[in-house]
Amino acid sequence: MASHDFFRTKLVRPLENAKIKSETIAAQKAPYTYTPLPTQRSFRLLKLPLLQGNPITLVTAPIDSAPAYATLSYTWTSPTIGIDESLFAGTPIPQAILTPSGSKGWLFISRNLYDALNAVTRARHAKYLWADALCVNQADNTEKATQIPLMGEIYSRCERVIVWLGNDKTHVDAMLSIHRNIAAAIIKTNSLSKARDMFEANPSPDFLEQELDVKVSEKKWKAYAEFYENRRWFSRLWVIQEVALAPEVKVLCGWRTSLSWRHLATVGAFVADTVGSQMGTVANPRRVFKQLVLGHEARLLDLLRDECTVGHWKRGVREAQLREMTGARNEREMRFAWLGYLLGQARLFDATRAQDKVYGVLGMFGKVTEGELDELLVPKIEAEAEEVFGNVAWLLVRELPTLAVLSAVGDSSRRRMVGLPSWVPDYSARVPDDSLLAALGGFGRKPNASLAGSNVHHRVLRGSRLELEGVKFGCVGAVACPWEDLFGEGVKLDVLNTMLGLFIEAQLRLSTTRGPGPPGGDETVYDLVYNTLAGGHDGSTAKTKTGLHDFLLYFLLGAKLRGCDGEPAYLECMKHLDALEQRRRQQFPGNTDDRFPTNGDIDRCFAEISETDPITAGRSVDSTKWMKSLRTRIYDFKLRADHITASRRLFSSTAGYVGVGAKSLCPGDQVWLLKGASVLFVLREAEKMKDADGSTEPREYGLVGEAYIHGFMHGEILGMADGGERVERVLLV
Repeated sequence: MASHDFFRTKLVRPLENAKIKSETIAAQKAPYTYTPLPTQRSFRLLKLPLLQGNPITLVTAPIDSAPAYATLSYTWTSPTIGIDESLFAGTPIPQAILTPSGSKGWLFISRNLYDALNAVTRARHAKYLWADALCVNQADNTEKATQIPLMGEIYSRCERVIVWLGNDKTHVDAMLSIHRNIAAAIIKTNSLSKARDMFEANPSPDFLEQELDVKVSEKKWKAYAEFYENRRWFSRLWVIQEVALAPEVKVLCGWRTSLSWRHLATVGAFVADTVGSQMGTVANPRRVFKQLVLGHEARLLDLLRDECTVGHWKRGVREAQLREMTGARNEREMRFAWLGYLLGQARLFDATRAQDKVYGVLGMFGKVTEGELDELLVPKIEAEAEEVFGNVAWLLVRELPTLAVLSAVGDSSRRRMVGLPSWVPDYSARVPDDSLLAALGGFGRKPNASLAGSNVHHRVLRGSRLELEGVKFGCVGAVACPWEDLFGEGVKLDVLNTMLGLFIEAQLRLSTTRGPGPPGGDETVYDLVYNTLAGGHDGSTAKTKTGLHDFLLYFLLGAKLRGCDGEPAYLECMKHLDALEQRRRQQFPGNTDDRFPTNGDIDRCFAEISETDPITAGRSVDSTKWMKSLRTRIYDFKLRADHITASRRLFSSTAGYVGVGAKSLCPGDQVWLLKGASVLFVLREAEKMKDADGSTEPREYGLVGEAYIHGFMHGEILGMADGGERVERVLLV
């Protein structure tokens, strides 16, 4: 008999054999009655029995003087996907509970919690344990509202958090094997950062074998990915604060198997930052965003764990990034910058209730920043998600110098909630923080479209509408296909055509009608294309700027090797590139370092491949040495371009400038610089509204998303206002 079956037989009469419905069992066993907590600083703990089968005692203690205890981190539903679903979805299991006085009652708990309590008791991992489903009266909304803000303290004051991944051990052996091999290799390099540096020098899919002498089969990588994909715990929202705040993390797969959190985190970070991004991503139908880099989950959780060490988030790289993106100038503003960051990370995780995407980080926010919650953040269990999201969005607009929260809105096409104001982020949508604001800050580019202006900006909340001031830059003219369409199945020459065509059109317009901004000075059309796609990165790393040339060469050489060089789309691409290269030579004839590939370049590469490394039947184009080399050389450029253009598309303005904007933008949408914003925004006009006296209110707009136009991200448009451009008030609805 399995251990959990023995425990179950001793504690509860076998449900499957008895065939008794849960309602009948509930009638036979007196339900446990919770005693109200004496103070708002009190909480409950489970005192575990020494022997299996004995009841658990539920005790109350002040959080400031509680006995040593552990906390339990688990999923309320089945811990795995597609395994034992029917068993975990079945009848809840009654658990005997004792009060300190000895009276007994029964509470129904999930099978997964039952298994977790069994494992912790049997292995004697803790004497006192905190588990939310039992230690918080789930039927009392008032108690839940007071316990949620205490979560940060509950997890930070415990001895350790016990992560329960369930009894299933599928893929555990492969995971342990990868951990042993890669962890040992990292130790040989002396540090994780040094191993990352080695990859930067040789960003090859074969890096592990070439540089670290580690061989991992495709079967094991698949098992490694599925270990994470199949376990719900890694995508559960509440685990963020449970892992981030606890002094120690213990991971259990069954009561006998313990996994090292340090190995999970270190190897996860290494894989995600190096070979995970090169070997590709793994499909995950559970996520709104379709793909996830290998190793992402453990890396993210451990990153938050490091940042949540008291005081750690207020210094170093994260502090600098938050100050740049939000303009935070003091301790109070940094608190709200940190809150916005936590809300962004929470969007990557699942929550049963949409409101929990905010409530799930409040304990961590309050504990780490050591401040009281603003009235708008106090949990209201009955509040609808729209109210909760609107309150926190207005709080961030009100308290931060910049309008960073508008960047968190993302593209309007990825919103789930209907009726949410366009300026309020839909925190329920599981999307990564791929905002332009984050991407520009992440590459050392300080996004600063308007901070040169006054620090006092007009911001008024009118019901659910947000009133701001800004300067209209222009309207959207032509739009290209989304960036990710370039990398779909087959050769996407038509997509590349539309992108190159926008730059050709811009050059023709700007050569006859010059407006403010680029191209100008010593910048060539090559610089313009590169800076637009790479977010204005200066190309200071050796391979980054030439990566645009190699990227185009890789794309078109691959098309020629596949026999597509006779297609009209290929010929049109080459025509566009020839025109751009001719324009570049006219601008700076002596500059041959940064240039567009030509027909001659492609023909020479094709001839060399045909002679030295011919493609035989059944062999892929990407397997040739030339194409492998190009893939390595374009790594830095493509990494930056992917961040800037993720879920976005190129567009041209009616003035002839080319930019990167929201995927859902349309011709006729307007590009605005909003006072206090660090990036440009695309707005879509609604109908005018008039007051009863006939005066016209500010125009109403829907927020479509962010925009990047090279040369207009550092306050340049403010000069337009000085030159007579009118500052207007707008209402975001």
